[in-house]
Amino acid sequence: MLPGRTIPGLDGIGSVSEPANGKIEVTGVYKEGPYYRLDLKLSKARVPVTDATTSGSHGTLKLFTFDQQAISFLGSRQDYTAYASDGTGVPNDTAFEIGVGSAAISSAADGTLGNGVNEDIGQAVSQTLSSGTTTGSAVTASTTAINGTATAASLNLNVSGSAATVDGNGWLAVTGTISVNFTFMGDD
Repeated sequence: MLPGRTIPGLDGIGSVSEPANGKIEVTGVYKEGPYYRLDLKLSKARVPVTDATTSGSHGTLKLFTFDQQAISFLGSRQDYTAYASDGTGVPNDTAFEIGVGSAAISSAADGTLGNGVNEDIGQAVSQTLSSGTTTGSAVTASTTAINGTATAASLNLNVSGSAATVDGNGWLAVTGTISVNFTFMGDD
Protein backbone atom coordinates (compact mmCIF):
# COMPACT_ATOMS: atom_id res chain seq x y z
CA MET A 1 0.00 0.00 0.00
CA LEU A 2 1.35 3.39 -0.97
CA PRO A 3 1.16 6.31 1.45
CA GLY A 4 -0.65 9.45 0.37
CA ARG A 5 -3.23 9.64 -2.34
CA THR A 6 -3.32 8.81 -6.01
CA ILE A 7 -3.59 11.84 -8.28
CA PRO A 8 -6.12 11.23 -11.11
CA GLY A 9 -4.20 13.07 -13.84
CA LEU A 10 -1.13 15.08 -14.71
CA ASP A 11 -2.68 18.56 -14.35
CA GLY A 12 -0.19 20.78 -12.56
CA ILE A 13 2.58 18.18 -12.85
CA GLY A 14 3.66 17.86 -16.49
CA SER A 15 3.41 15.65 -19.56
CA VAL A 16 4.77 12.31 -20.68
CA SER A 17 6.82 12.22 -23.90
CA GLU A 18 5.97 10.08 -26.91
CA PRO A 19 8.91 8.09 -28.30
CA ALA A 20 9.19 7.56 -32.05
CA ASN A 21 8.85 3.82 -31.40
CA GLY A 22 7.56 1.96 -28.37
CA LYS A 23 5.65 3.44 -25.48
CA ILE A 24 6.10 5.48 -22.28
CA GLU A 25 3.12 5.65 -19.95
CA VAL A 26 2.42 7.06 -16.51
CA THR A 27 1.17 4.22 -14.31
CA GLY A 28 0.77 6.28 -11.14
CA VAL A 29 1.14 9.67 -9.55
CA TYR A 30 1.08 9.76 -5.75
CA LYS A 31 1.10 12.77 -3.42
CA GLU A 32 1.77 13.13 0.29
CA GLY A 33 1.90 16.74 1.46
CA PRO A 34 4.31 18.59 -0.87
CA TYR A 35 5.95 15.32 -2.07
CA TYR A 36 5.18 13.41 -5.27
CA ARG A 37 6.07 10.05 -6.77
CA LEU A 38 5.79 9.61 -10.54
CA ASP A 39 5.76 6.03 -11.89
CA LEU A 40 6.64 5.46 -15.55
CA LYS A 41 6.41 2.24 -17.57
CA LEU A 42 8.57 1.81 -20.68
CA SER A 43 7.52 -0.74 -23.30
CA LYS A 44 10.18 -1.14 -26.00
CA ALA A 45 10.77 2.63 -25.84
CA ARG A 46 13.42 3.21 -28.49
CA VAL A 47 16.50 5.29 -27.67
CA PRO A 48 18.35 6.43 -30.84
CA VAL A 49 22.09 5.76 -30.50
CA THR A 50 24.81 7.82 -32.21
CA ASP A 51 28.21 6.19 -32.75
CA ALA A 52 31.29 8.36 -32.16
CA THR A 53 33.74 5.56 -33.16
CA THR A 54 36.70 5.59 -30.72
CA SER A 55 34.76 7.62 -28.13
CA GLY A 56 31.91 5.10 -27.89
CA SER A 57 28.28 6.05 -28.43
CA HIS A 58 25.48 7.98 -26.78
CA GLY A 59 21.72 8.25 -26.90
CA THR A 60 18.87 9.94 -25.08
CA LEU A 61 15.12 9.66 -24.85
CA LYS A 62 13.06 12.37 -23.14
CA LEU A 63 10.66 10.65 -20.75
CA PHE A 64 8.74 13.49 -19.10
CA THR A 65 8.55 17.29 -19.04
CA PHE A 66 7.47 18.92 -15.78
CA ASP A 67 5.31 22.02 -15.62
CA GLN A 68 7.41 25.18 -15.55
CA GLN A 69 8.59 25.79 -11.96
CA ALA A 70 11.51 24.97 -9.68
CA ILE A 71 11.75 21.29 -8.68
CA SER A 72 13.86 19.25 -6.29
CA PHE A 73 14.41 15.53 -6.92
CA LEU A 74 14.64 13.29 -3.86
CA GLY A 75 15.38 9.89 -5.37
CA SER A 76 14.51 7.30 -7.99
CA ARG A 77 14.08 3.60 -8.62
CA GLN A 78 14.95 2.05 -11.98
CA ASP A 79 14.05 -1.52 -12.95
CA TYR A 80 14.96 -2.55 -16.50
CA THR A 81 13.51 -5.92 -17.53
CA ALA A 82 14.37 -6.27 -21.23
CA TYR A 83 16.27 -4.66 -24.07
CA ALA A 84 16.24 -5.07 -27.83
CA SER A 85 18.65 -3.51 -30.31
CA ASP A 86 18.90 -2.99 -34.04
CA GLY A 87 21.52 -5.79 -34.08
CA THR A 88 23.96 -4.01 -36.38
CA GLY A 89 25.02 -0.57 -35.09
CA VAL A 90 24.09 -1.68 -31.58
CA PRO A 91 24.90 -5.42 -31.65
CA ASN A 92 23.83 -8.08 -29.15
CA ASP A 93 27.11 -7.85 -27.15
CA THR A 94 26.93 -4.08 -26.52
CA ALA A 95 28.22 -2.92 -23.11
CA PHE A 96 26.62 0.31 -21.92
CA GLU A 97 25.44 2.39 -18.98
CA ILE A 98 21.85 3.59 -18.68
CA GLY A 99 20.50 6.18 -16.24
CA VAL A 100 18.09 9.07 -15.69
CA GLY A 101 19.33 12.65 -15.91
CA SER A 102 18.08 16.21 -15.84
CA ALA A 103 19.93 16.80 -19.14
CA ALA A 104 20.25 14.80 -22.34
CA ILE A 105 23.67 13.25 -22.92
CA SER A 106 25.30 15.24 -25.73
CA SER A 107 28.51 13.38 -26.50
CA ALA A 108 30.01 9.92 -26.26
CA ALA A 109 31.93 8.97 -23.12
CA ASP A 110 32.98 5.37 -23.90
CA GLY A 111 30.43 3.52 -21.84
CA THR A 112 30.05 5.87 -18.86
CA LEU A 113 27.45 8.46 -17.84
CA GLY A 114 29.59 9.85 -15.01
CA ASN A 115 29.49 13.58 -15.75
CA GLY A 116 26.72 14.53 -13.31
CA VAL A 117 23.66 15.76 -15.22
CA ASN A 118 23.40 12.58 -17.33
CA GLU A 119 22.62 10.50 -14.22
CA ASP A 120 21.83 13.05 -11.49
CA ILE A 121 18.27 11.76 -10.91
CA GLY A 122 18.88 8.01 -11.37
CA GLN A 123 22.44 6.68 -11.18
CA ALA A 124 23.89 4.69 -14.07
CA VAL A 125 23.25 0.96 -14.32
CA SER A 126 26.01 -1.02 -16.11
CA GLN A 127 24.59 -3.48 -18.65
CA THR A 128 25.69 -5.85 -21.42
CA LEU A 129 23.14 -7.00 -23.98
CA SER A 130 22.56 -10.73 -24.07
CA SER A 131 19.70 -11.85 -26.34
CA GLY A 132 17.30 -9.40 -24.67
CA THR A 133 17.50 -11.13 -21.28
CA THR A 134 19.72 -8.58 -19.54
CA THR A 135 18.09 -6.90 -16.54
CA GLY A 136 19.26 -4.23 -14.13
CA SER A 137 18.06 -1.99 -11.36
CA ALA A 138 19.17 0.88 -9.15
CA VAL A 139 17.77 2.82 -6.22
CA THR A 140 19.29 6.29 -5.97
CA ALA A 141 19.05 9.20 -3.56
CA SER A 142 19.16 12.53 -5.37
CA THR A 143 19.87 16.06 -4.22
CA THR A 144 19.30 17.64 -7.61
CA ALA A 145 17.38 20.92 -7.63
CA ILE A 146 16.54 22.60 -10.93
CA ASN A 147 15.35 26.12 -11.58
CA GLY A 148 12.63 25.21 -14.04
CA THR A 149 11.02 28.66 -13.91
CA ALA A 150 12.39 29.81 -17.30
CA THR A 151 12.79 26.40 -18.97
CA ALA A 152 10.79 23.44 -17.71
CA ALA A 153 12.76 20.57 -16.15
CA SER A 154 12.69 17.18 -17.82
CA LEU A 155 13.56 13.54 -17.19
CA ASN A 156 15.90 12.01 -19.78
CA LEU A 157 16.82 8.36 -20.22
CA ASN A 158 20.51 8.43 -21.18
CA VAL A 159 22.68 5.67 -22.65
CA SER A 160 26.47 5.58 -23.11
CA GLY A 161 27.89 2.65 -25.09
CA SER A 162 31.49 1.44 -25.15
CA ALA A 163 33.68 1.99 -28.21
CA ALA A 164 34.70 -1.67 -28.16
CA THR A 165 31.15 -2.98 -28.63
CA VAL A 166 29.10 -0.37 -30.56
CA ASP A 167 29.62 -0.66 -34.32
CA GLY A 168 27.58 2.25 -35.70
CA ASN A 169 24.45 4.37 -35.41
CA GLY A 170 21.40 2.42 -34.32
CA TRP A 171 18.90 2.09 -31.48
CA LEU A 172 18.24 0.42 -28.16
CA ALA A 173 14.65 -0.41 -27.12
CA VAL A 174 14.11 -0.35 -23.34
CA THR A 175 11.42 -2.11 -21.29
CA GLY A 176 11.00 -1.55 -17.55
CA THR A 177 9.83 0.91 -14.92
CA ILE A 178 11.17 4.14 -13.46
CA SER A 179 9.84 5.89 -10.34
CA VAL A 180 10.95 9.40 -9.39
CA ASN A 181 10.29 11.20 -6.08
CA PHE A 182 10.27 15.00 -6.09
CA THR A 183 8.80 18.17 -4.69
CA PHE A 184 7.90 21.37 -6.49
CA MET A 185 9.40 24.61 -5.17
CA GLY A 186 7.18 27.06 -7.04
CA ASP A 187 7.55 29.72 -9.69
CA ASP A 188 8.15 33.48 -9.47
